[in-house]
Amino acid sequence: MVDSPLFNACRAAMASRPTARCAGLWASPDIAAQTERGFEPVQQFAMVRGESRDELERDVTALREDFNRRHPRRLNPDGLTFSLWEDGRWTAHAEGLAQSLGVALP
Repeated sequence: MVDSPLFNACRAAMASRPTARCAGLWASPDIAAQTERGFEPVQQFAMVRGESRDELERDVTALREDFNRRHPRRLNPDGLTFSLWEDGRWTAHAEGLAQSLGVALP
């Protein structure tokens, strides 16, 4: 099983059926953080939910803007967004991701 912060966040996001019409996972660009082993790349994750794709896009835009204010001049300022749930069902992206991670979607 693949074990990384990103894949663990994906597994957690797909562990239960979302109650909103749309849901996705946003992953920030990597930032360097001081750990006991020195500086390591870390990411921040946020589950976004809403009643429309537009609402999700507004929430992701707000997350990106907040991240870019706190961490200016990033190489990849947008991060990654995974659309997982739309119109009451898992997206093809979520199904493919679940299969590659060995996760059964609820």
